[in-house]
Amino acid sequence: MPVALILILVLMIILLVFLLPGVIGAPYVPSEQKDLERAFTKLYKISEKDYLVDLGAGDGIVLKAAAAHGAKAIGVEINPLLAIYTSLKLRRVKGAKIKCGDMYTFELPSETTVVYAYANNFTIPRLYKRVQKEAKRLNKTIYLISNAFDFKTIKAQKHLAPYYLYKIEP
Repeated sequence: MPVALILILVLMIILLVFLLPGVIGAPYVPSEQKDLERAFTKLYKISEKDYLVDLGAGDGIVLKAAAAHGAKAIGVEINPLLAIYTSLKLRRVKGAKIKCGDMYTFELPSETTVVYAYANNFTIPRLYKRVQKEAKRLNKTIYLISNAFDFKTIKAQKHLAPYYLYKIEP
């Protein structure tokens, strides 16, 4: 097999791994550190009392920021290569970890207090229903922070561009 063909196959596999999540959910778009800091201090004051779940955790920047505020954090990432990369990045970050999985089937841990998602207009209604179902299952209130996209039919408790905060009751 010629080297050029092998390189083309490798490139196609890499593109598929990074583009497929964009087709079935939101594409990988990193959150901005400065915006996260504002979100975690002014929109929802995250602390050691919190357990944050990042649905579509990408590079783990949200998990790292939550852990820096004392919260425990777990991320769910569908892209296996990105999940491996992020787990290596987080290996020295106390209180933060990532799992490879689907955000629509992942069961939120019972300690969950806040869910973070960088979704899009296509996935946001389904995501809201998913968190609502988990709040009922856990019989607890869960706060949802949506980056850049709001739920058109539900009023946010707070809005601090680019974030929207929702309180989801059981």
